[in-house]
Amino acid sequence: MNRTPTRLTGLTPALLAFVLYGGWALNVNWPHGESHALAAFLVQGMASFVTTLILTRLIEFLYARLFTRTLKLMLTPLASIGIIGLALYWIHALADTPSILPTITPSLLIGFAYCAYCTFKLDRMDAEIVK
Repeated sequence: MNRTPTRLTGLTPALLAFVLYGGWALNVNWPHGESHALAAFLVQGMASFVTTLILTRLIEFLYARLFTRTLKLMLTPLASIGIIGLALYWIHALADTPSILPTITPSLLIGFAYCAYCTFKLDRMDAEIVK
């Protein structure tokens, strides 16, 4: 079943994520020099853009494949943000970003809240179907 837990799956939120998290990466990495800061801006901005576009689908994919309600509610947000976190860390390591953890932490914290919200919304939709 094609369920979209939120309307925030379009281009506008992805562009906002690019600017917001890319700007954060620029700020955090500025003390390491302009070239590192600009590279971090582009890497984090593009990664945030892409993950914003695909995160809802990842949540739906994981939620649909877990068997019990408890596993769905616990593992869907944790696994989703874990996958995104590992990808972000790896991309920044390849790009030689000096301050990786401070760069990715805000997007992971807000991303986790979003993953939890979407998971609970899916759970509510499932509960309504059962009624």
